[in-house]
Amino acid sequence: ALGVSGVIPRLLDDTATAGSLTSTCVVGDPTRPELLITRRTALTDRLTVSLAVRNLTADETSTVLDLTVEADFADLFDVKRGVAPREGFVGAGPIDGSLLLTYESGDFHRSVRVVCNSDCDILRDGLRVDVTIGARGVADVVIEFLPQSTPGTPLSTSTSDPMDVEEWERDLPTLVAAPPGVANIWRRATTDIGSLLLAGPNGNPIVAAGFPWFMALFGRDSLITSCSTLMLGNRLGRG
Repeated sequence: ALGVSGVIPRLLDDTATAGSLTSTCVVGDPTRPELLITRRTALTDRLTVSLAVRNLTADETSTVLDLTVEADFADLFDVKRGVAPREGFVGAGPIDGSLLLTYESGDFHRSVRVVCNSDCDILRDGLRVDVTIGARGVADVVIEFLPQSTPGTPLSTSTSDPMDVEEWERDLPTLVAAPPGVANIWRRATTDIGSLLLAGPNGNPIVAAGFPWFMALFGRDSLITSCSTLMLGNRLGRG
């Protein structure tokens, strides 16, 4: 959650694209706002929150950004079933100039290190950044969430890497239709399929069974999807 000088910014718009969400919000009187905040949240091998805070006034201004974060480290299938997190130690606190969220259960260990590109105060439940912005100026703050595991233990047991979705989409047919919404549905559908792709043998993608629960090869689901999308080409079937 993001707070700006003790208030929650007013959301104006948000846009979802493959792997990211961009939100635009304001602080102050909606008719004459003082700050315009663009927040882009991108998910790769880490979570990156990029904040662009624009001063809309003709005077220099100072503000405080409070980012509150928490993690219960619930197992993926516990989240899916909606049950309480498993037993173990969950803690958070500042360490080495960053915020560390951690989970321990016997020899099993997972943690998330939260780092910021700007000087900030590290709290037990988040980060506090003081920013000063010149007239009509912009302050850029980038916060990264870095997953960590027990030393020597990989974070993922998958044998396949994510597919380069942009490379796959370049070879897809495009659709031109009179009703304006049809082409948008086509693009949304191909983007959604792209989010399920893993790099398969001989450069051919394989389609996983579902995101985020089942990012792995399931024979039945992968075959059905490959057959249902033959209009996009036969690369999924070959994979």
